[in-house]
Amino acid sequence: MLLLWEIYYSFFKIGLISFGGGYAMLPLMRQEFIGGDWLSLCEFLDILAVAEMTPGPVSINMSTFVGFQMAGCLGAAIATIGVLSPSVLLLLLIFFLSKWFIGSRWTRAAMRGIRPAVIALIALAAIFIGEQVLNEITALFIFLVCLALSLKTCLNPIIIVLIAASFSIFINIL
Repeated sequence: MLLLWEIYYSFFKIGLISFGGGYAMLPLMRQEFIGGDWLSLCEFLDILAVAEMTPGPVSINMSTFVGFQMAGCLGAAIATIGVLSPSVLLLLLIFFLSKWFIGSRWTRAAMRGIRPAVIALIALAAIFIGEQVLNEITALFIFLVCLALSLKTCLNPIIIVLIAASFSIFINIL
């Protein structure tokens, strides 16, 4: 029971202080869960890979998979509820208070400050994942090819992911 409370509390904190969605949450999740009794770095990266491939928001997928890893199906449900609770509570609060602060210069100023912080958190997540994953020449090559395809062509991202997976399978079988 204590573990379930810890899972809920950890994901509630992450959901409460994370603006910008799942990628902005990744540095906070890394800090909260890697090491100790929670997850190893390898497990975290594996969960992130599965969460990326699964339909839905990465933050919800990550919370569900981490909760499942820690405490099975009940842990998955508790973690998902934990990460969603702050958003639901905040939306309800905004709904009831919206007539007083929508359009306020204070609100606009706060949003202008939050945007750069979100970009910084997303960049931090990209740097962290890049450091962990791009440490071998094959992974770096796949990354560069995918980046070039993304920037220079109109290929669907799903096709690019399938090309990367196929190339990796081919290289690792040889």
